[in-house]
Amino acid sequence: MAVEVHTASELGVKHVSAFAPTSSPELDSLLSDFRSKVFLPAHLLKPHRNLIYQPRNHARLRSEPVHVEIGQERVQLEPINRLQDEPSFRKSLPRILSLMREPSDWRVVPAFLAELQTAKRKVTPGQAQKIVRKANEAGRQDIVIECVKRVSKTGLRLNDVHLAREVIWGSYMRAMRAEWAASEVAKAFSQAEYIVDLFEDERHGGGWMVRREDARADPGIIGVLLALSASQARRGQSADGDETGTGTGTGTGIGKEKVETYAHRLRAAWSNLPSSDEAAAATTTKGTWQDANARLQILTPILRGLTGATEILDEDGDVGPWVAETALPQLQEQVQAAAARLEDHNDKTDADRVPRGLAWLRDLDR
Repeated sequence: MAVEVHTASELGVKHVSAFAPTSSPELDSLLSDFRSKVFLPAHLLKPHRNLIYQPRNHARLRSEPVHVEIGQERVQLEPINRLQDEPSFRKSLPRILSLMREPSDWRVVPAFLAELQTAKRKVTPGQAQKIVRKANEAGRQDIVIECVKRVSKTGLRLNDVHLAREVIWGSYMRAMRAEWAASEVAKAFSQAEYIVDLFEDERHGGGWMVRREDARADPGIIGVLLALSASQARRGQSADGDETGTGTGTGTGIGKEKVETYAHRLRAAWSNLPSSDEAAAATTTKGTWQDANARLQILTPILRGLTGATEILDEDGDVGPWVAETALPQLQEQVQAAAARLEDHNDKTDADRVPRGLAWLRDLDR
């Protein structure tokens, strides 16, 4: 005998996300597992959760099937052993990310994160960084931005400076992939400025007080904006992405104003950059190559921005001398130390895959 139970009106649930088919049957199976064994149960009333989770109810549930309606979906309740049946997000995440081989596969991420939030499954800062990093590498920064826009649903908050860097690095990588073509640089810069605007949202930790560890005062993040604005200004590109020159512009008008703005912000945040001594600790033989790689990822966009700014800013202006005479020499020294450590590792391991920090440094020639 089947028992029919209607729950939509009681819970106010409109629906539980159904994931579009991906390019991988294995990924589809993993997502289906999470949906049936983690996400759907999270929308049930407590009596119904007791039915599926408590072993003493399992025999009854098998002999007398119970159906519920969640939104417009009619679901038969199945016994679940939480230790054996529920998929672990921590263990599944690496496999899920490795199976996202086509750009379209990333469409499932915002809904997946939202359902994890509903099910009270914690996404650690490290896991969030990994998701964002892989999405950016796949060229899906649009998915990343959608996730941070829907922060109340996805839980992807930019109050963690490491995550904020990963998010904005997507804009830098977009310009790199396009070999710094003017039109793509303009789009990347627009995206980066949009992300920085989100930092002001209180849901992302914004507010009137700017803390030392605040993303708004992070030299690495400001450096990305300086790099993109300087590249845009050098190419005579206006802020809205319309070409106003032939690629040999001198940084006049709005392009130069942006460079000045971010150069001033970088100078104000310069003390938040680790000192040369702290940097050296991460790049000596005792430091790991991962430390040097992480450091180069922070420093390289700043170096690109400072180098570009020297071609845009007035030598006798307010911030131009600081860029050329103070910031640039200090940064070049730190970059050289980190690069030497990373090159040494690459030579010894004969690695086929160049570490990201080294790849970004080599891209400076463009």
